[in-house]
Amino acid sequence: MAVELALNNEEETLEEDGIRGAMHRRSKLQMFIAAGCVTGIWAGVYLTRSKAVQQPPLLNANSIQGTWKFECKNSQSAVVSQKVDFHNGSVEGITKLKADTPDGTAHLPFPDQSIKSIKESGDGYLLTASWQGTYKIAGKHHITLSIGQSKNRVRATFNPKEHTITLDHDFLLIYPDKAVYSQTGKH
Repeated sequence: MAVELALNNEEETLEEDGIRGAMHRRSKLQMFIAAGCVTGIWAGVYLTRSKAVQQPPLLNANSIQGTWKFECKNSQSAVVSQKVDFHNGSVEGITKLKADTPDGTAHLPFPDQSIKSIKESGDGYLLTASWQGTYKIAGKHHITLSIGQSKNRVRATFNPKEHTITLDHDFLLIYPDKAVYSQTGKH
């Protein structure tokens, strides 16, 4: 009887060890699956957010339509300000320039068929040039401008939240630094 009892206890112990082992393996598998799910969710969120941050909004015909103004903050530049109006492939602009600089007189794409008028201020310090031309969106971040004899391709970054377009230089290629144009009107 004592032998039978010892055998029964051994069988119960083996059975309990088998159940415990199976439960332990199952919990490890569940933890592994849960860790995989968390990693997958984290990677998905990270990749989605990083793509959204890396890609600036696209420049397109609708986003550029309207009137844009550039105020020069560089006192060394010949450009004082520009106002540019884009509408269905046509561009018209008014550029105020310092008259006593080479960039303000000799380096313009005028005079030619693009110029509408040039006026000198009473003190002779400023020139106001009214001009016209055409534009075309060239890819995701470029504008091709034809102003008189001059054809230029400028890199443009559109910011819909601030209603600005940042160019690698101004529309007439006079201002050498980045030029930020703020939208003042929409067609």
